[in-house]
This record gives sequence, structure tokens and C-alpha cells, in this order.
Amino acid sequence: MLDSTFKYMQQFRAKRFFLFLEWCTFVAMKHNLPGSEGLIDLLAEELISCGIDEHDIYNLALLDHLMQAEEILPEQFYAYISIKAAFFIVMERIHLGDTKSISLTEENHSHSQQEEFFNQTLVRIPTQEIINLKQKFAPIINKLCIIKQYLLILRDHPEVNRNQQLYLSRVCLIENLYSYLKIQSELSGAVLSELADYIKKIRNQAPLPWEFEYIEKIYSKSVIEQLTDSITNKLFKFTVFFTAANPHHNSTINKKTPNPKN
Repeated sequence: MLDSTFKYMQQFRAKRFFLFLEWCTFVAMKHNLPGSEGLIDLLAEELISCGIDEHDIYNLALLDHLMQAEEILPEQFYAYISIKAAFFIVMERIHLGDTKSISLTEENHSHSQQEEFFNQTLVRIPTQEIINLKQKFAPIINKLCIIKQYLLILRDHPEVNRNQQLYLSRVCLIENLYSYLKIQSELSGAVLSELADYIKKIRNQAPLPWEFEYIEKIYSKSVIEQLTDSITNKLFKFTVFFTAANPHHNSTINKKTPNPKN
């Protein structure tokens, strides 16, 4: 978790939207908020301290398009709704999107102007930009859905529940994977490497047969990785066989050959 609203806004402006959605949790924790009541007002105050402009509204509109994905996580969508409401409050306060000066008696008119301004921003975003954004985030969204389903089944599985140590270690590991992936913006090489490490740890815990379906969907080895593993395995078997068949080979080749006298 980042340590300031300013840093979350930096992520937002860099279009690292899933990490930005964590901002709601950060603000709630910062102000020791027990529930969601009062969160939107706190978000708005934090936004005012940072300042927003039309470029931020453009990014908010982009995020709105992303939130329309069918598989978006409920907690991400709820975070977005709170953030959007906070943005609208700030837009009204600073008259962003107004076509004229607004008096205090015209608050309803002000709100409609901000909404109209936002809707206009939504429709003026190029279609290709929206497609590119959704394609970039789609693999992350897909894997998050798989991991969440995996977690739900794992938590309720009788065999896992009977083994408290297994339950704590496996569920904790997958929860950490879920939390890690939830703040990523694309399946970069670094993210794939991290995924591979998590899956390796899960495999080392001797997963139950039904778990492999989810494990493979989360991270399946590439053809190159499979080929490398196969070659490594064959070399290992050959080394073991050769050593067993030639027990004196190592002692022979390791003998020190005397240097010829000059």
C-alpha cells in the first residue's frame, strides 16, 4: 500500500487504475474509518488537497469504461463508485466543467453541469483507446476471477478444512497472490515472473488433484519453459544413470595429473 493520496493520484494519472482503486482502503485506514459511512467526503477532501483538472476527469472517464467489464470484481467496482462520487463533489466545489459562475442557490444546476461534462468526456474518448485499455487489463481481470473462485472453493473444501496447517498455508498464499494481482495494471514480464513464483510455492505444497485446473489457468508454463524443464529432467536422469553405471569414473577424472618437468 502506498503512503499518500498524492502517490495514488500519480498512479491514477499514469493509468495504473487497479492500484489507484486501493486508494479507498488507504483513506479509510488513514482516518480510522470503521465502515463506508463518511468515506466519500474524506476522499473529496483528499482530492481537494491534491487538486484535479480536466485531464483527471478524462482518466476518470477511461476508468469508467474499464469498470463496465463483465468480470470486474465487486470490490473494485464499489471503490470506483465511491471515487467517482468524490470527484463529482470536488468538480462542483471548484466549478470544473461549469459554463458560467455558479451561486450557492444553483447547486442542483451545478451538479447537472458536472454530470453533463463527465458524460461528454465519456463519449469523446477514441474507441481505439478504450479497446486498448480493456485489452491491457483483460488478462489481469480474468486471472483475478479464477483466483477468487479458487479461493472460495478452497476455503469450503472439507479435506482442506480438516488440515488446519494446510488450510492456513495454502489459503494465505493464494490470498497474497490475489492481493498482489489486484493492484497490477498489465501482465508484464515482472508480473508473470511473480506469478510463476507463487505457483511454484503452491505446487510445492502438494495441491489436491482438483486444484491443478485452477493452477494451470492462473499460470501455465510456456512451451520454452516446458522444453527447458524436460531437458533439465533428462540431463539429471542421464547423470544419475551414468554415475551409477560408472562408479569409478569420477575418481579417475579427478586424479591430479602430474605436471611435466621442465
